[in-house]
Amino acid sequence: MERRYQNALRLLDENKAIHPDNRAKILEFLTHCKARELRKARYVFYLQRLTIIATTLGPVQLALIHVRAASTAMEDSSRVMTTATIAAAFMP
Repeated sequence: MERRYQNALRLLDENKAIHPDNRAKILEFLTHCKARELRKARYVFYLQRLTIIATTLGPVQLALIHVRAASTAMEDSSRVMTTATIAAAFMP
């Protein structure tokens, strides 16, 4: 899993098609996921998907938002809240 994480970070960093602000927002979102204590597999999944989306968008800037922390730290709640964050990020 660590190798997948490092590869995903490297691809994000090396991809010149991603707007610098988008790269920063994705890394900020990754920090948010770690703070929420999501499993590494979950935030690697998000990192890979957001990198693909940001590459496709090119110069268009993402509008990632933070969702309030849930009162419970259950994995299912975290998954739902983080998924909602990603879905909300790409609404016009």
